Amino acid sequence: MDSANLMTKDEFAELLRASNTGLINTLDNMEFNSTRDNRTVFTGVLPGGATSITMTSREIENYKKQTNGQVGIYNIGKLYKDPSYATFYEDYLDTPYEDSEAMNRIRFLHGIDQSDQQRKSLYGMRAGAYNRYKIPFLNDQLGKSFSHVFFTRPNCNLFDENGEVIENVIKDPFFFQQYAKNKKLFYQLSNNPQAYDYGHDFGLLFSNCKSFQLSDEYIGTSTYGTTVNGHKVSYGQSDIESQTAETFNIEYTDDGNLNIYFLHKLWVKYISNVYTGRFSPRQESIFNKELDYASACYYFLCGEDGETIKFWSKYYGVFPITIPSSQFSYQYGQILALPSLDIKYQYSWKRDTDPLSLLEFNMNAFSGDTRNAEWSAVYTPSFDVQTGHAGPTWVGPPYVELCRNNNLGIYEYKLRFRSFPDLYHGIGEGA
Repeated sequence: MDSANLMTKDEFAELLRASNTGLINTLDNMEFNSTRDNRTVFTGVLPGGATSITMTSREIENYKKQTNGQVGIYNIGKLYKDPSYATFYEDYLDTPYEDSEAMNRIRFLHGIDQSDQQRKSLYGMRAGAYNRYKIPFLNDQLGKSFSHVFFTRPNCNLFDENGEVIENVIKDPFFFQQYAKNKKLFYQLSNNPQAYDYGHDFGLLFSNCKSFQLSDEYIGTSTYGTTVNGHKVSYGQSDIESQTAETFNIEYTDDGNLNIYFLHKLWVKYISNVYTGRFSPRQESIFNKELDYASACYYFLCGEDGETIKFWSKYYGVFPITIPSSQFSYQYGQILALPSLDIKYQYSWKRDTDPLSLLEFNMNAFSGDTRNAEWSAVYTPSFDVQTGHAGPTWVGPPYVELCRNNNLGIYEYKLRFRSFPDLYHGIGEGA
């Protein structure tokens, strides 16, 4: 190993000082001059003049992957702040076999250190070649996933054109009690902007669930041409039956005020009162023959990064049909804590991985309030580069973005989340 080609601690300290003063903030700002011995030599503008610093090409690529091109003490510094570790790291990267053809071949055969380019070739190899030893290629597998459930708010006739609670509704003792206790539950069941305009169509309180039960799709089958011996030919039919009216279950962990329970009880009581004639839908709902209490439910399965969408499904005409009051039953010697609610929903039809569902999702995401239209598509990053930590957990409503993965040469859907404080106009502060 040629120590003259390694970045010294003094050079690294100068680099950090330069980055902290704003003179150098990205690797791209550094001018690349030449290459020798598989080492890229660049010149950075440092305090006191230009200083040449030599790093291996692998080190530069690692820095870019870790920081998205940004130089900071949280990223580069951690590789060198421990002198004993720095020596090991340099020895590991500067082995003469580091970039050799033989080592790349060994990594590929055994699924080690896969790059995006290797993943791209694996996509094609799985269709044209057979992995006879069943060697796992871990970067080509879904090792971890994140699931999200989003409901659109039903348009229950709870508020008039002035945003006031309808007389028949407020006269109902149960609805009167709940409105006085927590009127925000009413907002989750109404899409009337005069009552409250969220700037989107989602009822995010429904998204705080811990399980979602999907239903399978299938096709019907039949047979024809039965012979004397009983042989016959089978053929496939339509998949429509598997996409029509059925039920699914969602499990929630309720909060201290049992808001999930009372929200669904309000929803079911409204449906019952409409059916019995105690409540009346809006005139336009009656004229259009629409169920104002029906909602839509979206389900997303994201990959390891928490944002690349792998699978999605949309359920239409959704409404709850059970209220799990039995979960609050008493049993001697047992204390009820973190009550779990398993609620069954009815739906009219569903669509799995239909691109039009994503278009409808974005229509739900960008409706209503337009006061912040100029930044409404700005999302909250899942990783905060400045702090070297995950982004905030509390975010605003979601939307879907179509992105191109240049390394793999494919398009991917990303689930984004808008900013919470700016979008909600103070609702998070108890408005």
